[in-house]
Amino acid sequence: MSDSPRSLFGSVQRLADLAVGMVQTRVELFVVELEEEKCRFIHMLLLAAAAMALGVTALTLTTITIVLIFWEEGRIPALCVLSALFIIGTVLVLRTLNARLKSRGAFEGTLGELKKDRECLRSSD
Repeated sequence: MSDSPRSLFGSVQRLADLAVGMVQTRVELFVVELEEEKCRFIHMLLLAAAAMALGVTALTLTTITIVLIFWEEGRIPALCVLSALFIIGTVLVLRTLNARLKSRGAFEGTLGELKKDRECLRSSD
């Protein structure tokens, strides 16, 4: 009978150790995914800033060049066509950026592992 409390205490201790280990693994996974998301966000932000700077410069120079070419007979129609093209291009870029931002959910690995843990715990009941 004296072995029963010790074995019970040992079982509780092993169970607690397993729970802490599981939580530690999930926290480590979360930290790794957080770092990946931070790097992904900074990378996308730098790419967006570079694209905007280069795009504005290119569009300005292109507009000036085309207007100068058509200065005598059609500067107004040239500006209208260019404006329409720029608006269409802006809409396409914004749609692409929006799709890219929605393409991957943050912390999918952590959430997936937590779902597996819950299913495992439910099935053991």
